[in-house]
Amino acid sequence: MKIDKNRNLVLLRNFSFPYKNRKNINKGHIALLSIGCNVGDCRLMFKKLILKIGYSKKIFINKISPLLINPAIGYLDQPDFLNFTMLIKTNYNAKRLLNYLQYLEERFKRVRAFKNSPRTLDIDIILFDSVEQKDDILQLPHPDWKSRIFVTLPTSKI
Repeated sequence: MKIDKNRNLVLLRNFSFPYKNRKNINKGHIALLSIGCNVGDCRLMFKKLILKIGYSKKIFINKISPLLINPAIGYLDQPDFLNFTMLIKTNYNAKRLLNYLQYLEERFKRVRAFKNSPRTLDIDIILFDSVEQKDDILQLPHPDWKSRIFVTLPTSKI
């Protein structure tokens, strides 16, 4: 991971971040999502995303981490990212959840110009229950998630 070590990471808290749902739903799969943005009004994008996911009958938002401002990795010539993690329960299986999340990325105008390019929205499934799988479509747990500060730091706060 290439991060400019001279820049500070900043955790932000506001009305949605962190968030803990008071209801507890016992059925469904547990998944950890990592969500990032560095193009456009990211906070507004996140609010709309949380509302959209909240309306889903198949996904229940359990907890949301604080926001983290952090430098880009890989391709460094781009704005800082705003990231957070979300713990959910879902009736979707892992591949169906991935399809739904990719649909949301498209709906929020995600463009995949090149690897690690700037983006309006990036949603990754980090963990899905204790499933381990690797195929052309999905790898679980997400590769290298333990070494990514933009996943581990926000997650440590939920």
